[in-house]
Amino acid sequence: MGKFGFRTMIGIGMAALTLSATQVAQAAKSGLTSQTFKVDDGSKVVTPDKKQATLADLKVGDKVNIRYQSQNGVLVADRIVVPQPRTAKQPKTSSPSGHPQKPPKPTNELRAHGTITSINPQANTVTILGKASRKS
Repeated sequence: MGKFGFRTMIGIGMAALTLSATQVAQAAKSGLTSQTFKVDDGSKVVTPDKKQATLADLKVGDKVNIRYQSQNGVLVADRIVVPQPRTAKQPKTSSPSGHPQKPPKPTNELRAHGTITSINPQANTVTILGKASRKS
């Protein structure tokens, strides 16, 4: 069981994550929300072992970072990344000269990060429980 006591259930061709009412309340108190993202032909999916992954390579329970846009009220994923699992504390990266790298220039991107709670291959959607932010 995970942080909120998640249990994974696998059905025929469908993966689902179940949450009790108590677990949903705990998630809401933590500021987590459920968001569903449309994955279309322009969406890029990246996993630790595949730079050109697909929706089929994602699993319920994966932690993801999503860059998206809102199109007529529909959240459309531009990029879904399953980050490398964290190991021991990793040092900050620096340039070959030893100086810290400059941070990227700010943009007005919509981003979300969280845990996949469901994947619907027929509708080409992925739902996460997490937090959204605007990078500006």
